Amino acid sequence: MKVCLIGLPGAGKTTIFSALTSVDMGKHHLQEKRKTVPVKDERLENIARIYNSNRVVPVVLEILDVEVREEGFIPKAIPPNVDALIVVVRAFEDPAFPLPQHLVDPLKQFRSVLDELILRDLVVCESRLEKLEKSRGSLSNVEQQEHRILQKLREVLSAGTPLFTIEKELLESERKIISSFSFLSIRPMIVVLNLDEEKFRQRSYPGKDGFQEFLKDLGVAYVEICGKFEQELTELPSEEQQDFLEDLGVSEPSIVRMVETIYRHMGLITFFTADRKETRARTLRSGETVLRAAEKVHSDMARGFIRAEIIKYEDLIEYGSDRALREKGLIHVVGKEYLVQDGDIVRIKFNV
Repeated sequence: MKVCLIGLPGAGKTTIFSALTSVDMGKHHLQEKRKTVPVKDERLENIARIYNSNRVVPVVLEILDVEVREEGFIPKAIPPNVDALIVVVRAFEDPAFPLPQHLVDPLKQFRSVLDELILRDLVVCESRLEKLEKSRGSLSNVEQQEHRILQKLREVLSAGTPLFTIEKELLESERKIISSFSFLSIRPMIVVLNLDEEKFRQRSYPGKDGFQEFLKDLGVAYVEICGKFEQELTELPSEEQQDFLEDLGVSEPSIVRMVETIYRHMGLITFFTADRKETRARTLRSGETVLRAAEKVHSDMARGFIRAEIIKYEDLIEYGSDRALREKGLIHVVGKEYLVQDGDIVRIKFNV
């Protein structure tokens, strides 16, 4: 899973990047703008212990910090395979790092970034429509369909609305047609609100209620982080970090809270594959089938799928072995239409 940090200059993207990844930007400077972070899940270690696995592989979150242009806030280059955009906004004043146009209001900051993303998508959309309309009389069936969907997208963007608001309404064929355009505003968005220590302790800042209501109505997830505090936290020995967190009134580091927000907002679940050789955590969207899970493991498994065995995590922890589970009838044989549940341990039977 890959996410990209964006935001106005001065919002604290570098601080947040450092806090989330434990990268000391004072030492690494600008070259360290990409870092993978393991997603902690105690279930993974518990499963690996039962199977005595030689290798334990967590899901990893790749975090990118993309540079923006001072005058426009538009990201210079966001990779097309980014799964979500993390918009960093700041809710405190800092004379040493003033925000452009003195946009201290978090809602105005977010709206400025969002407007630029929408404008960039609109330019792409109109450019392609112009080319299609020049050849209107000789368009193929696919190009005609492309023209129809781009007109729909243009209407949405022209109204100042991001494309993720209608993404669920698109047919799979429509998503496939527009996938090559790499529209920015179609990606899920999560706001990371960067607070100073005082405001984070108070859980309050000017305009909070209105900002949260706006994000909720738009369909954007939200998490509060004290970036400077969390950055300092990464410099402490691990045995001192919990006391430091509790002093601020939180139980977990920001990376854990952000991952939970991303999973919840994007409707993601975790399933596991496990044996003596390896226990691995894998990500799937809620509501996807075991056939899709097989594809995530290996394309051959999906192509030659016969059936799957499903073990519930809670059953494995309670009974402690495959043998005990079989005796209890708790290893479930399912077909390709089975909907994978969070925590399922999945074994694919296939033949190619």
